[in-house]
Amino acid sequence: MVRIVVHYKLLSHMFLKILSIKYITKVLDISSYHHQLACVIFCLIIYPNEESISLYMRKPTLRTSSRTQKSTKIRTAFQLICFGCLTGSLLFRVFLRADVGQVVALEHRDVVRTCVEFSGPVDSGANVSITMPQQVLAMLSLVEHIFVISLEGCNSRFPPWVASRSTCIHGKVLDDCTPKKFTDGDFEHAMKVTFTHAAIITLSIEAGYKTIAVLEDDLAFVDRDFSFEAAEKFSQLLASNAWNMIRFGFRPYFLQLSGTSHCPSSCRCVTSYVYGEHFCELRNPGCDMRSSDLYILPSYNFLSFRERLLDLGLPNTKRIVDVHPMRAYGKQWILLPQISYQQTLDIPADYQIGAGALFVKKCVGPRPLASSVTKQLVVGSTGTHKPLQSPLVMLKSEFEML
Repeated sequence: MVRIVVHYKLLSHMFLKILSIKYITKVLDISSYHHQLACVIFCLIIYPNEESISLYMRKPTLRTSSRTQKSTKIRTAFQLICFGCLTGSLLFRVFLRADVGQVVALEHRDVVRTCVEFSGPVDSGANVSITMPQQVLAMLSLVEHIFVISLEGCNSRFPPWVASRSTCIHGKVLDDCTPKKFTDGDFEHAMKVTFTHAAIITLSIEAGYKTIAVLEDDLAFVDRDFSFEAAEKFSQLLASNAWNMIRFGFRPYFLQLSGTSHCPSSCRCVTSYVYGEHFCELRNPGCDMRSSDLYILPSYNFLSFRERLLDLGLPNTKRIVDVHPMRAYGKQWILLPQISYQQTLDIPADYQIGAGALFVKKCVGPRPLASSVTKQLVVGSTGTHKPLQSPLVMLKSEFEML
């Protein structure tokens, strides 16, 4: 019985030690494996245990020599001092980071308020000049407000009833207003884009919007046919609390690196009868799904999303909008099949669509998928581009088996 109690105390103590180590690496944002290992070793050395503390506190006994007691007290005192200093520095870092975050948010808000004419209306057009498929328009019309990000002026054209609830963001004007500390360092262009997305969140908070759609003006659309109930299912999803983000555009970056690898568990996308055959859910955070060309965000995530975009305590690679900030959310819903792609990217349009099709094949379930999704993975054309070819032609036989 005594042995069981001792083992229980030992296990509980080690569990608390592991939790503290994970907390330290998270708060200090230690991402390097070598740094994590050093942090673990350091914590294991300095973390005071129950036996050493009790030995330090109790009176000397005949069983323990005075030299042993003295060395143990010195060691334990050193452990307590080190552990106290580390705990104090962690608490200071937490509160300092919170204070700095509030200062940065206020500075960002002032930039958004004082920057002149970086936002304006989106032009409306006749049916022949509308730049978005009707089925996508039908779904986005259910969102409270739409923001279109452009460099100098929006080429997007919406019907009057959608354009009246849309705002064009002039990126170049906002770039001139952006303080250097938000964009200094690596990936300057990506940091400017990230600052623009944060500005949209600030505008949305001040306007009191409940839901917003953010799209990039240079995106292009793929000809798709959605089932007649797609807009209705989207409306049901939008009215629920079952989502943190809805993505019409997506780029499965993990498949671009290795198309032959298995789908990571965090990238498993599950369809639901409740929300129809054209939507699947990334239930867990962590999937390396990129692209911010067309996504929808609810008001209850405005503050947390903006905080991630503006956290100057992180390296730039962890603030880029479609890398870590988007990856931090579970309950992301993906529109299937892929409806949009980016015209200016480091890979051709056909490969973007091909990666999206490969994502459906590897990661979306349960099987079998609806034919309205699978039959369109290798058919169609990328806007004004030629019909889809490599790598989709090579995958056609595999998709016909779905």
